[in-house]
Amino acid sequence: MTLEDLWHQKSDRELEIAAKELDDYNEDAQQVILAEMYRRGLIETASRASVALRFPPEQSGVRYAAIGIRGVAAMIDGIILQIVGSAILIALARINEVEARALEFGIGVLIGWLYYAVLESSPYQATFGKQTVGIRVTDLHGERLSFSRATGRHFAKWLSIMSFFIGFIMAAFTKKRQALHDLLAGTVVVKQDQR
Repeated sequence: MTLEDLWHQKSDRELEIAAKELDDYNEDAQQVILAEMYRRGLIETASRASVALRFPPEQSGVRYAAIGIRGVAAMIDGIILQIVGSAILIALARINEVEARALEFGIGVLIGWLYYAVLESSPYQATFGKQTVGIRVTDLHGERLSFSRATGRHFAKWLSIMSFFIGFIMAAFTKKRQALHDLLAGTVVVKQDQR
């Protein structure tokens, strides 16, 4: 399938979204997007200027969460997970210390996964830490995450950790304040009032 065929199959809405983020595409894709928009009558001329006038690059007023506020949210979430994890381990230690140690890692992974995936795919779109500091997670179009996308985002954080936390630091340098796991999952973290 050619690039032209791919964009020919896209809806008008998908083309409009692409127009707002035109700089994120390579030069060939930009030309194909412009040509397809012109063919459909979405713009009057197949030029970047006409796209910029009709579809401003940023959604009106969207404010992406900075790395500092995300770090505060992560600390709050870490404290909550530590308390919950400790309570479960204390309960497990009553059975048998050896068995409890064997279960410790698995329980930690399970609790972390459910905490992040359930809360970030909920109507709140945020963990308790993110709610506290007023930020939430969305897909690239501002929509709520599915449970599977929230799951993918959570486990992609392991790559951010294994890269000696460089994956997290990337949020300070990317255009939409995306960390490595956000880029991989197609998500952004925005201020709570952004729709």
